[in-house]
Amino acid sequence: MPKDGTRVGVGCETRRPPSPVEWFDRRYTKEKDDTTHMKVTLGKKGLLSALRATQSTCSKRSTLPILSHVLIEARETVVTFLTTDLEAALQYTVPSDGIEYTGRCTVDHQALLEIARSIPGDTVTLSFSDDVLRLEADTLTTSFEATDAEDYPNIPDPTDGEQMIVDDVAAFVQVAARVIPSAADDDSRPVLTAVYLDWRDDVLTMVAANAFQMALDRLPVEGGWEDQGAVLVPARTLKFAAKHLPKQGRLTVAARGVYLSLECGPVKLTSRLIEGQYPRYASIIPREADVTATFTVPSGDLLEALKVTAPIAHKASEITRFRLHLADEVSGEGVTISAQHEDMKDPLRFEVATAAVSAASETVLNNRYLTSLTSALKPATVTVALGRRPEASPVKITSPDYPSYIGVCMPMHINR
Repeated sequence: MPKDGTRVGVGCETRRPPSPVEWFDRRYTKEKDDTTHMKVTLGKKGLLSALRATQSTCSKRSTLPILSHVLIEARETVVTFLTTDLEAALQYTVPSDGIEYTGRCTVDHQALLEIARSIPGDTVTLSFSDDVLRLEADTLTTSFEATDAEDYPNIPDPTDGEQMIVDDVAAFVQVAARVIPSAADDDSRPVLTAVYLDWRDDVLTMVAANAFQMALDRLPVEGGWEDQGAVLVPARTLKFAAKHLPKQGRLTVAARGVYLSLECGPVKLTSRLIEGQYPRYASIIPREADVTATFTVPSGDLLEALKVTAPIAHKASEITRFRLHLADEVSGEGVTISAQHEDMKDPLRFEVATAAVSAASETVLNNRYLTSLTSALKPATVTVALGRRPEASPVKITSPDYPSYIGVCMPMHINR
């Protein structure tokens, strides 16, 4: 490529490429032989699976019309379907032994999906020429306005960077599902909308946190990112992964620069990483030496108590009181969970008699955040640990059923 940035290609004009759109480097080189003709036959089931998966990253309200399209590419023995919203991109690969002409084109995703749902028979033939995509299936024939792929954003491929392998994709998805709820919902601090991924000694650590709660979990991996270091993956990307990755198989996680990809079976999800400094999360995890009282309870019983008190707590800024008490002449051992709003004379109290208490104590927690952390561990036995200053010390949530998991819930400061 010349130093002035002009691009030279066979069958295309020489010109300076436009400015990048977001983080994608748009390629304007037109390859006539590959893009102007395509004909492929594939299974209806594969077509539907591809269109349903890529729907998640198809932008329907963008000011760039091309982002409402799906990029279809036939090459060798596979057909790939790809969509992007300029933050993430999802590619779904469908095998095919019926490729007559390789090539690629883009077509409106929603229009193709609507027709694909009602296709008769088991196979579909797609052919593209003269800006028209023709679809034939049994007794059905239709066509769509289509374009070649020259204007479609090019998706960076981090797979030639550092990689780690997760033997069981289901384990990765389960760990991600336990930490994602703790990521922030708003963009006021972008780094808190991410899940922090760090690799050390063949162990991948995932952390998500907002201003009021934190969740951490780990799983074993092969390989690692010695040069890449820790990365910040948008929680949204991991939600897509949990929804669309296959239930079984080996997962390849690759990272290079500011890009990351997750690939398993027919699905490849690519995302731009969030840049910034993640908070020092380890400093807020209570140390064992600082714990002065604990209660251990089945997660289902704790969630029931939180659900009963939730409507009241919701009207009182989610304030929920926890009183740990030992057995005495009047009452047995347990935890009393209560909530009260300003229109109530007395609080609503729920007794968790199945809780095993180590020492008497009290604290005030946010009902919604504790519910979020506990829900990630059902069904399980949960231990909630209080610090030396329950009114100011973070509460730690662990479980012997999930030994690598740590949840942290910040206490609420109120006038008692």
